Amino acid sequence: MRFQIRALLLLVLPLLAAALAAGCGSSSGGGTGASLPPIGMRAPVIAGAEGTVEDGGGVFVVNPQLHVGDSAANQRLVGVVAFDLTGVTQVLQAELTLHRTANIGNALDLQPLNLDHIDGGGVLDAADLTGAALTASVHVLTDQVSWTLDVTPQVAADLAAGRSESTFRLRLDGATDADGALDHYRIGSSKHVNMDVHPVLELTIPP
Repeated sequence: MRFQIRALLLLVLPLLAAALAAGCGSSSGGGTGASLPPIGMRAPVIAGAEGTVEDGGGVFVVNPQLHVGDSAANQRLVGVVAFDLTGVTQVLQAELTLHRTANIGNALDLQPLNLDHIDGGGVLDAADLTGAALTASVHVLTDQVSWTLDVTPQVAADLAAGRSESTFRLRLDGATDADGALDHYRIGSSKHVNMDVHPVLELTIPP
């Protein structure tokens, strides 16, 4: 009888040990444990790199809206928005959302509205007006109130190049219609009193 009990223990104990090991592996996240889901986050706007740049060299960072078109002095206007990527090392998806707050004058005459990917260097300056784009016309925006745009390749390129920000320029194809009147789109900036029209860069990153 004693021999039979010993034989049974020799058979059962290894099976019990294997079961316990499998259970510990599952609960600790290793081995057979389920993988963690991707993380969603919003990249903060860089306030000092967001604003409007004018053909005559004017740089405006405090306006609640980005002006894209031309001025009453027939100066071209472009809008720039930049997002801080500090701490982000990889991106699975990136979506940029922008909101138009108004059309002034004959802005539609200067269409189309283009979104360029640029290297803004983390600060708004006159070079952002006509500086060469990393990628020109990433998106050509149709005439609507809001846009949600896939910018995953552009954000991934910034990270691969070691840039700590992603910067985008809004420009109309027509520099000016020379009518001596304001003609531009107004796009909500992060300084707008209405948070619903702030630009947003939604990132999905690995866990």
